[in-house]
Amino acid sequence: MTRPRVSGGLIVSAVLNVRDGETVFLLAAGVFGGRDLFEVWRLLLGTACTIYALVLTVRSLGGWCAYLSGADRGKSMMRNYAMVLLLRLRLRSFAWELARIGFWSLALLAVLYGHDLWGLD
Repeated sequence: MTRPRVSGGLIVSAVLNVRDGETVFLLAAGVFGGRDLFEVWRLLLGTACTIYALVLTVRSLGGWCAYLSGADRGKSMMRNYAMVLLLRLRLRSFAWELARIGFWSLALLAVLYGHDLWGLD
C-alpha cells in the first residue's frame, strides 16, 4: 500500500489496495481544514444540539412567564408559591453542588492539559 502524496494541504493521489486490486480514493483533507471527518461531524452535531436546547429552554421559560403573568387568583397563587420556593432554596446544599461541579471541571481540565503537555492524542 502506498502513502498518498500531499501537495498544498490536499491529498492528490489515490491509495492502491494491493490485496483486492481496487483503488480507494481519499477525500481531500483541505475540505475540512485538515480535520478528520468524524471531528467535523461531532462539532456540527454538538453545535446544533446546543442551539436546539437553548431555543427550547428560552421558549419554555417564555411560555411559563406568559402563563404566570395572568391576573386571575389561581395564577397569582402559583406565582407566589414559585417565589416562596425560590426564596427557601437551601443555599448551602446548592453551593456544595456547585463546588463539586467546579472540582470535576478542574479535574477534566487537568487531564486535558496533561494530554496536551505529553503529546497524547
